[in-house]
Amino acid sequence: MSFDDAVSALLGRSTEKLLPTEFVLALLKLKIKELGGKSVFLDGLPRESDQISYSLYFRELAGYTDAADLFVLIDIPESVIDERIKYRVICPLCNTSRNKKLLITSKIESDSADNEFYLVCDNPTCRGARMEPKEGDNLGINPIKGRLLKDEEIIKTVFSLHGIPKILLRNHVPAAQAKKYFDDYELTPEYSFEWEKEEKKVKVIEKPWTIKDDNGVECFSLLAPPVMVAMVKQMAEVLKI
Repeated sequence: MSFDDAVSALLGRSTEKLLPTEFVLALLKLKIKELGGKSVFLDGLPRESDQISYSLYFRELAGYTDAADLFVLIDIPESVIDERIKYRVICPLCNTSRNKKLLITSKIESDSADNEFYLVCDNPTCRGARMEPKEGDNLGINPIKGRLLKDEEIIKTVFSLHGIPKILLRNHVPAAQAKKYFDDYELTPEYSFEWEKEEKKVKVIEKPWTIKDDNGVECFSLLAPPVMVAMVKQMAEVLKI
């Protein structure tokens, strides 16, 4: 890839179009050489079919480390991704991300001008900054639908590979089985808000959040900690540590 093509790809990137593989690999090789032999997680790789073989042999290509290779695959329903995008808000100062429906801050306020509730950034250095939605997030997964379909095909290909350990994670659990395997505090709650006129403050209402998975089964979405615990347990088995 020429320099001009690389610059053009970078400037023309969007949520719908991925950067060329050659460009991504060049950036990765530059970055990991700065890490001095530490183990590396490459989040979001592979994202193209040709990146599967590159990711398998990236260690040799970069001359990096003798650490073991493994794939981490996580199954997340499209309905969960859609809600995470639609209700995402960002602090304009520190860029912290939260979600008005699924991951709120400690302080919620109401804008009397438009009768809308909003999250206040918890970072003290932001001094009560109002968290705002990102442009286009109201469209949910629609702009990235093509990428999600491609991800599904790539995961199927990775499953067919032999000789490379795989860690398999699920973000969700069928509602009918959730109580058997998880405690309530491990399940993602849903938040809504009401204005209490007498006390002049926002009331936060919390309830269990259920979604339909890609097969139409009613499920709970797990919070990050139980999924992380599952990953660490499987990683210990794969690496024999």
